[in-house]
Amino acid sequence: MKEEKAEHDATIFGLRMEVAGCSESIAHLRTALENSESLPQLAKKQVDGLKNDIWLLQEENKEVTALNKRLVDEKMAKIKVRRHEPESCGYCEQRCHRQGIRHGQPGAGGDILGGGGR
Repeated sequence: MKEEKAEHDATIFGLRMEVAGCSESIAHLRTALENSESLPQLAKKQVDGLKNDIWLLQEENKEVTALNKRLVDEKMAKIKVRRHEPESCGYCEQRCHRQGIRHGQPGAGGDILGGGGR
């Protein structure tokens, strides 16, 4: 009877140890499950934030592009580009020859900035 009781006590002790190990494993698995459930939520928040950032950058790019176009248009309106016409007079043709300017290029009869024209 004592041997039987000792065997039962040993079995009970073994089962309790196994239950304790299983409980620990369950706790680790629950933590892992909670973490795995929170990761997609975090990823979704990050994706939503990135989408918002992209939208903001696109809007800013539209504004900067429009500003850039306006500034270029204003600058180009102030600049009068004149092309050299060699047929206009002999002086221009001689001047071009001395300066090494080929006919049809900007700069002979008036420069690109409009400061040297007649």
